Amino acid sequence: MQAPLKTNRVFRGALDFEKICGENIADRGAGQMGLIMLDFQWNDMQNSYGYAELAKPMYDQKMWVGEGVFGLEAPTVRDVVAIAAEIVGTATGQKNLIPLLQKN
Repeated sequence: MQAPLKTNRVFRGALDFEKICGENIADRGAGQMGLIMLDFQWNDMQNSYGYAELAKPMYDQKMWVGEGVFGLEAPTVRDVVAIAAEIVGTATGQKNLIPLLQKN
């Protein structure tokens, strides 16, 4: 009788595609087929993640790639507009300017 293949993986919480495969997987499985399939599955997950990022509307995409200033992540266009609207609303005395802009 042949031993069963252990090809299922155990992930470390939510996947972070900014890190390499080994940092996301706690248990790689066993056997040659498990190691080969891990590469195929990881590449397929990265491909799907990339297409999901491309499918986002332009205002929800990051303004730049990589580390931001002081380790903060890059803002989206929507974040910048929200901050600017809050500043304008505070300066003109109007509270909650964002809901007013979203109705139009």
